[in-house]
Amino acid sequence: MNRHPPGPTDNLLGLRLGRRFSRAPLKFLNQLVRDYGDLAMFRMGPYRACLVNHPDHIRDVLITHRDKLPKLPRHCRTISGFSGNSLFVTDGEFWLRQRRLVQPAFHARRMAGYGESTVSHARRIMGGWTDGSEIDLVPAMAELALTLIAQSLLNVDLSGQVELYTNALRVHAETLRSEFRSLFVLPDWFPIAAKRRKLWAASCLGDLVWKMIRERRESGRDHGDVLSMLLLAVDDQKDGGRMTDQQAHDEARLMLIAGQDDMTAVLSWSWYLLARHPEIETRFREVIQSVLDGRTPEFADVERLPFTQKIIKETLRLYPPTWSLVPRSATEEISLGEYRIPRGTWLIVSPWATHHDPRHFPDPEKFDPERFSGERQRSMLPYTYIPFGAGPRMCIANHFTHATVTLALATIAQRFRITLLDDPLGIVPDPSLALRPKGGMRVRLSSHQFPI
Repeated sequence: MNRHPPGPTDNLLGLRLGRRFSRAPLKFLNQLVRDYGDLAMFRMGPYRACLVNHPDHIRDVLITHRDKLPKLPRHCRTISGFSGNSLFVTDGEFWLRQRRLVQPAFHARRMAGYGESTVSHARRIMGGWTDGSEIDLVPAMAELALTLIAQSLLNVDLSGQVELYTNALRVHAETLRSEFRSLFVLPDWFPIAAKRRKLWAASCLGDLVWKMIRERRESGRDHGDVLSMLLLAVDDQKDGGRMTDQQAHDEARLMLIAGQDDMTAVLSWSWYLLARHPEIETRFREVIQSVLDGRTPEFADVERLPFTQKIIKETLRLYPPTWSLVPRSATEEISLGEYRIPRGTWLIVSPWATHHDPRHFPDPEKFDPERFSGERQRSMLPYTYIPFGAGPRMCIANHFTHATVTLALATIAQRFRITLLDDPLGIVPDPSLALRPKGGMRVRLSSHQFPI
């Protein structure tokens, strides 16, 4: 074993390939899978990268060799500019302790309260909708995601400040997109407009969380939100210590940023796919009517709506919000299958590329929620369906996302039917921080009353 994986060559020292990846990453990744399959090594200027697509190799990157493959430091520095020293960027014993302290925030006993908040905010958003009105659905779903996550996370109502915090989150997404794709990243103190916007957005989001921490400390009560849990959590397995205010701040800010972006994407694409497939939408509504019979959804209904969960899983397959995991950087040479991966190589795992590989998902562009039924789901190879990553660093809020999106879809479906106004073929994914519809998505709202 003395050879590198195959891959495209570039006589401009990888600059041309780097430009292609930066300008159209989804197309570039799909082409690598078509041309090279399991592993594809290429250069991007001074950096060597390797797309990892085979499930065994994905397991090796995320689990077997994870101690030798930390997240790429330059990406972590960019992320920490917004979320501080959070779970997303830490490693080792500190990461493990933080994970233990954060995990209880997503235990089942707390999910009922989050579900109630989801339904409440979905109904509030619909209070401004009227029969026959035409809206851009993506910002509407962004407002819903922001307000319900802020309520669940911080017990704060941001409905009157949506524009301010949406702008801050937009700057965050634009910054990460730009800095992730740049060959060279300037330090945050550099006096240019982009850095000033980044610092403003980080301060805006950070100040909100600090304000809520001060209120929690003054009251000393558990408000039923994630922040209260973080401040009260005790590490019973080790030293019996608690999080510092700074640690709680960093974890809460990360959840606010990542949760809003991911939930916006999943809700938007779910409605897009339902609108394009009326037979699936009809069944979706029939099940909701059968289970709820017109009453308000609650958290216990999540398990009673398995078809809605299949729709969400298939949406996450076709349009994974995290279209590429943060690259790993090899601190020493490793082997993947018959190939050697040199020290310093960036290992790229892309849910988008793997989810669209026909070897793993036949007819991969087809919207087919029944892929996640019974034997078909059990036959999926491990590490081929990875919308939230895999292994010990899988997204800690994946069950929260599934539950809240299920309840949001059911609540909206009870009141409105959504019809696309834009050409469906013109609605394409924009690989920013999360994979949202590029340029938004214009829809018509129609009042809907059961039965169908």
